[in-house]
Amino acid sequence: MERRRFLQCGGAALFGAVVLGACTSDDSGHQQGQPPTTTPTTLVNGAGPTDIALTKTAASLEAMLIDAYQKLTTSPLVTSSSLVALGTLFAQHHTQHLAALNGIITTGGSAAITAPNDVMEKQIVQPALAAAKTQDDLVHLFFTLEDATAQTYVYAGGASTRPDLRSSMMSIGGIEARHRALLSVQVEQQQIDDLFPSAFAQSDNPLPPDALVT
Repeated sequence: MERRRFLQCGGAALFGAVVLGACTSDDSGHQQGQPPTTTPTTLVNGAGPTDIALTKTAASLEAMLIDAYQKLTTSPLVTSSSLVALGTLFAQHHTQHLAALNGIITTGGSAAITAPNDVMEKQIVQPALAAAKTQDDLVHLFFTLEDATAQTYVYAGGASTRPDLRSSMMSIGGIEARHRALLSVQVEQQQIDDLFPSAFAQSDNPLPPDALVT
């Protein structure tokens, strides 16, 4: 499915097309839907992150998600073919996002980002993958990653100074929000009021302070 088509799909049609086999409640004590709580990212001099730093950081998150979904789709813990199909689709979207962001980065004269965000990998992804015992554990990790990434794009859209960059951030962020919504309703078994506690997404930075790529 192309990314544009994914945007156009209605919620009911999309949920009907992708039925996950892991649609069970989380009884493991996880606090669902909560990305890491941190203070807003600032530079050493106290200023906010630059446009290129925001773009590089977003690209590193996309690289992180591509790598993580590859691990999800090949994990022996995953028994649902529908979950594998969903992970493959989301990985395709993240590949497109990374290419778009790298187009902005290289046009500005910087090298393309290809490696996953090092801080997120070491602090969140690798420990969670190592600790996962069930398919539900993996799905909860991916919901958390999509949740944090979607919020990062909302934050970056407000922090960017260029109108074209803000537009790109919010366009990509809309896809991330759809990923988050699908995983939360189909797998995390969240209620709509919990998923959308207010009319607007949170706009503060959800990443660890040292996750900024400069």
